[in-house]
Amino acid sequence: MAEAVERSTRKSKTRVNILKKVKVGGAWKLCAAVPEANGKLKDRIRVGGRVELHSEGKYYIEWRENGQRRREAIAERSDVRERVRLKALELEALRAGIEIGSSRNHRAPVPVIMPRGGSRRSTRRRCAPIGFGSGNPPSLRCLS
Repeated sequence: MAEAVERSTRKSKTRVNILKKVKVGGAWKLCAAVPEANGKLKDRIRVGGRVELHSEGKYYIEWRENGQRRREAIAERSDVRERVRLKALELEALRAGIEIGSSRNHRAPVPVIMPRGGSRRSTRRRCAPIGFGSGNPPSLRCLS
């Protein structure tokens, strides 16, 4: 019996739910999202045991951290599955005792452009605004 409790506790620690905040009966409610058979999200949610289609609203992911429920809003529907995967990996790593950095302030690395031929010349380009007052939107002309 203790093994079953441990297994369910272990499973719930890395579980990440997908929710959607939709307008039901004039009030905004958080409802469970229903993914398609292939795993994609198509705005289907479960309301009172019935599956309904709601195009309005915003997606959220939900998980438990230190016994407290946490939620994070996801701006784009296309990003939800990836954020669920990353959050589940993060929770699994925390459960295994691996320290990880904050994912909230994560920024993609900025590519560094190196000059061709190995020259140590500055890669900064000098740009000047052109097109002011000509009726066209201003643009930049770069001098190498």
